[in-house]
Amino acid sequence: MSAPATLARLQSAVRLLQAGQADEAARLLTALVDEEPQNADALALLGLAHAQRDDDEAALRLMTRALEINPRHPSTQFNQAKVLRKLERWDEAEQAFARVLELKPDHAEARRARAHVLVEQKRDAEALAELDRVATDNIASLTLRAKLRMNFARPADAVADYDRIVALDPMSWEAWNNRGIALDQLERYDDALKSYDRALGLQPNDDNVLHNRGAVLICLKRFDEAMPLFERLVTTDPERADNWACRGAALASLNRIEEALTSFEKGLELDPVSLRALNGKGMALTALGRVAEAIAVYKTAVEHHPSNPMTHGNLAFAELVAGDLTNGFESYEWRRKDGPIGKGQRQYPQAEWLGEDLAGKTLLLHPEQGLGDVVHFGRFAPILERRGARVILETPAALKALMQTLPGNAVVVASGETPPSFDRHAPLMSVAHRLGTTLETIPAEVPYLFAVDAKRARWRAKLAPLQGKRVGVCWSGHSIHRNDHARSIPLATFAPLLDVPGLSYVSLQREVRDTDAPLLRTKTNVADWMSEVADFADTAALIAELDLVVTVDTSVAHVAGALGRPVWILITSSPDWRWLLHRADSPWYPTARLFRQPTIADWPAVITDVRRALTAFASA
Repeated sequence: MSAPATLARLQSAVRLLQAGQADEAARLLTALVDEEPQNADALALLGLAHAQRDDDEAALRLMTRALEINPRHPSTQFNQAKVLRKLERWDEAEQAFARVLELKPDHAEARRARAHVLVEQKRDAEALAELDRVATDNIASLTLRAKLRMNFARPADAVADYDRIVALDPMSWEAWNNRGIALDQLERYDDALKSYDRALGLQPNDDNVLHNRGAVLICLKRFDEAMPLFERLVTTDPERADNWACRGAALASLNRIEEALTSFEKGLELDPVSLRALNGKGMALTALGRVAEAIAVYKTAVEHHPSNPMTHGNLAFAELVAGDLTNGFESYEWRRKDGPIGKGQRQYPQAEWLGEDLAGKTLLLHPEQGLGDVVHFGRFAPILERRGARVILETPAALKALMQTLPGNAVVVASGETPPSFDRHAPLMSVAHRLGTTLETIPAEVPYLFAVDAKRARWRAKLAPLQGKRVGVCWSGHSIHRNDHARSIPLATFAPLLDVPGLSYVSLQREVRDTDAPLLRTKTNVADWMSEVADFADTAALIAELDLVVTVDTSVAHVAGALGRPVWILITSSPDWRWLLHRADSPWYPTARLFRQPTIADWPAVITDVRRALTAFASA
């Protein structure tokens, strides 16, 4: 047969295949193959016709014959790979797609298809690498890539994929739900909530979406809204352990701790190794003061979830608050593997200091958490100097001038400034662990920070007109603190401390909340010069001229303690680890006196105790 006639028959077959007329195409091509058994194009198209008829084994044989004749034909290679994929012959399919890409590296569809096959082979990292190289509007590939990006801790990239998916298919409730999960991981809780609401608008009764919405409401501290969702879920899906665990979290956030504990235990009946339920039970036990039991629960969680940083962090908190600093600080190192602290880890070409001899070495200590933590752990800089190190201490700018009063010769730089050259570095809050600090060896010599004389003189002049003993007061910390709802006290609750006869009051409250401002304006006996305070060196100078500081657990407490000034600290029944358990003093700050809630959220009882003590203090 002439070449033009053969070409015409091949073109007719292509048109038939494009029209979905596989049977007619097969008849035409079978006849052609009988006449020209070495015609690779005819064999390949006949294989494609069989594939359209779901006769995959015949299709594969024909395509293989075609490739034996012409092995460098990308479309035949691609069609053969698709048939191998359909037959779930994953290894052969992956190799076939790889051959297509050798012949045609810009074959985006082959790259996407190879990625799907790599996932079937459990080669997820390679699959993601392939998909990252493809610009696509293919929803299946976008969905797979988003899933892989989530698995490889790339939620921001996953959000970009889900944004494209919902633009292409705004009715996909699954995509809206998964987009919410990715936003949740980015701590974009408001955006996550909106995404879950879109999903529920399309699928109002899906338990997974309801569950996710409730969980993000907890993150937003909208506990009253989360509670009905989980009450509903434990009714509609009572066999899901995570529903009981999230219900417990909502109850705990509402300070209904006993009920929360029961809910966590119900979750553990359904799934004895549920991570959320184990962590929740441990936190509930800690809140109830049953710390030894909490430690046992956390150790169970660590046994079953050994790579989960949150579990190790919870165990660290329980061990530290129980006074086991050795194990507690070791567990606390897990804080650096996840969450905001993990994401903010410093990367330097110099090695991290792990406790080795530092004689003659320069060590950079860098902060990672709050202002109070820098004040608290700054005490270790002089100790490291005494061991032969040259110390560079990085601090937030607001603390720089104050931290420069540390004994010794530490170079203090503000965050953002370029430090001098150094040999080793370490996070400031790891130093106690690296030095092997125990409850008995806490360096508690105070003062270790000092107020500048000139600043003190300025405040002394301002305070001179005040009558009686002068008491500095601070009733709330920074509103973004994760435990702010527990540690801060509404001014209305704190107010009975502000009218004890014989005392004058000075506000040390940097951030006055809108809910507190009207009442504060009526307290004409509370002097407020905080608008004139430039930094913590000013705060320290003001505190140094007071007779007493009464404060919640915030940076003011640490500054007063580090200055060696009398400070009364009002703390929750489940306090930050450094205040330990069942004691009214602090091994960290010898001049501190602790007033503890007798039961959860019982600030009125604390206020009664502190007022009684203030009355005695005024008359002493």
